[in-house]
Amino acid sequence: MAQPPYNIQKRTFLFATAVVKFCRGLTDAHPVTRKLSWQLLDAATSVGANMEEADGGQSKKDFIAKVGIARKESRETVFWLRLIAATDSRCRSAVSSLLDEAKQIRAIVTTIKKNAEENTDDEK
Repeated sequence: MAQPPYNIQKRTFLFATAVVKFCRGLTDAHPVTRKLSWQLLDAATSVGANMEEADGGQSKKDFIAKVGIARKESRETVFWLRLIAATDSRCRSAVSSLLDEAKQIRAIVTTIKKNAEENTDDEK
């Protein structure tokens, strides 16, 4: 697999794209798994959307708030991926790489938020 992009907006976009493709592949899955995939889809695509909004934030406070939402959504994404893997054995291998990337994104977004909070005197 290729090295993920350094730019968090690009990386979260690529991740969201991978999740969309994964969810599309669940059309013949158990109805519960399909329902869980909708939750996953909402959370995973929200991470990238909020990082894009943070990048266009009107103030440092706005930037931190949007990154905070992205962090919460990234944590939720990890939860839904873990739940799908734990309850549908057919999805485990596909979920594995998504879960790894979701955890890495969660860590990156957490660091971005912490750094922004520590540097509140600086301009965005």
